[in-house]
Amino acid sequence: MLDGSWLEAVSFAVFVGVAALAMARNRRTDGKTHPLRAWLRSFLASRPGLPVHAISKSAGVTRRTVEHHLEVLEWCGDAFGLREAGVHGYFLARTPLDAAQSILLLRRGRVLELVSYAAKTPGRTQTDVTAGLGMGRRVLRVYVDLLVGAGLLEERRVGARRLYYPTPRLLRILPLLEDAPMPAPPPPGRPAPRPPEEWRK
Repeated sequence: MLDGSWLEAVSFAVFVGVAALAMARNRRTDGKTHPLRAWLRSFLASRPGLPVHAISKSAGVTRRTVEHHLEVLEWCGDAFGLREAGVHGYFLARTPLDAAQSILLLRRGRVLELVSYAAKTPGRTQTDVTAGLGMGRRVLRVYVDLLVGAGLLEERRVGARRLYYPTPRLLRILPLLEDAPMPAPPPPGRPAPRPPEEWRK
């Protein structure tokens, strides 16, 4: 025979488990329907890899508010944060990890400016690039080494000259950063000193 205390303990454990599952389901549902989180999903689809401060500026709400809702989206399995080479950005969960890593590299410093220049004018020399972008050779060398190592840029040597070409991988990723439309601002549609009460729940 089982004594009463043991049955009470089992009953309590079952109650706690059921309650936890209900809370998890409600939180996941809230993560799907909350207005700011819905906007964040659209924003991450059009602007992948941006850091919290950039997202906060676009949303017109505080950084802390954005951090909270990004955490909920991560908990729901809708998004994830990633840090690479000192850059921290956020992505939709469907983004492949290798693509996210490449995007973070392109978000670093003036790297995106460099690869966009190389994609639009392939075959430019090192002198062309430094003059065209106003970029020092040392900075260019650091960026080129990173990009070549990531398979995003090809460096060809012709005599003493170095020529730069975009790789197919770069050309697949660039549209994710340059051509996607910006989503409309989330409600209420303009920055406010304090975010709306429903956003801070």
